Amino acid sequence: MPSLKNAARVSWVYQLIAVICLVFSSATVWSFNGTVFNLSIVDSQTGEPYDSVRAAMLQELEDLGYHQGVNLHIDYRSMSHYEVTAQTIWQNVIQKGHYHAVFLNGTVATATFKKFAWKDADNVFVFATVTDPVGLGVITDFGRAPPANFTGVSYPVPVAERLAFVRQLFPSVKNIGVIYADMPQSRSYVQWLQAFKDSAGAWEGLKFHFRKVPFVISDEGHRRMAALAVQFIQELDPVVDLFISPNDQMGAQRPFAEVVSKYATSPLIGLGRKDVAENWGAVASMYPSLDQMGKQAAHMLVRIFKGEAVQDIFPETPKQFGRIIDQKKLSQFGGKLDPDLHAVAEIIE
Repeated sequence: MPSLKNAARVSWVYQLIAVICLVFSSATVWSFNGTVFNLSIVDSQTGEPYDSVRAAMLQELEDLGYHQGVNLHIDYRSMSHYEVTAQTIWQNVIQKGHYHAVFLNGTVATATFKKFAWKDADNVFVFATVTDPVGLGVITDFGRAPPANFTGVSYPVPVAERLAFVRQLFPSVKNIGVIYADMPQSRSYVQWLQAFKDSAGAWEGLKFHFRKVPFVISDEGHRRMAALAVQFIQELDPVVDLFISPNDQMGAQRPFAEVVSKYATSPLIGLGRKDVAENWGAVASMYPSLDQMGKQAAHMLVRIFKGEAVQDIFPETPKQFGRIIDQKKLSQFGGKLDPDLHAVAEIIE
């Protein structure tokens, strides 16, 4: 006959097993009987900045209580910049999937889905990493309610702030090389640069030297575009004081910074943190926080999950910007580290 002590141990073990079973049983019942939110994610293409923004968005959703496989179902696709792929995703996935929301990651994805889904009564879209959502026509302004079924977070650092950062590093800069891809976001950005130059706030003698390369579709198109940029890098290098990375998919990826570093004697001001932190070739960058951008989009999605109308969720600009400077490279190119930057920039020595 077992002792009372052993019996107590057995009882404790059975109680523990019962509790564990109850927890798992409750989770299973809740996940099947509770609301499971369906989220479709469509990237313009794989790679940066889309990977980082998507990861931050998903992590924030998890932190807010939305867990994949429990109360959140995710369908992920990349359109690889092909409109026909986006149309297939729209017709065969989204229209048939009954999604609570669709997350569009990138300018091309947002512009393309506007063609298919503008004012579609059954689908709500939250975008991120979009350079000019006003220019695309998916929103009216950042201070107004969305006119249709699209809202989200824009991408770029304001032109005036980016150029002020450039001038802090290279006070005597006059000629700036801008080699860009023929993409909607870059066409908008070029207009903003020109508008700044023509404004009363522009510094005397400022001149942009623009060169355009064709937009190459596919997930690896940025490599081909960077290769096409080499001829313009070599042409402009004797003329410009520095280059700035374009605000497009070519400028956001490593190959462009690498070819500028390889073929130019002039410095490059990059588009993202990795341009400097991972030694892609840029001297410095002022960039939007991709992590914060993903978090902002996640909170918009949660509001939709909770039943808020998209017209009540105003579009936003990025809430945080970062600066990073390679001090050694800056000195090599004759730049200076403004004392004010020590307080706001990440300095690599």
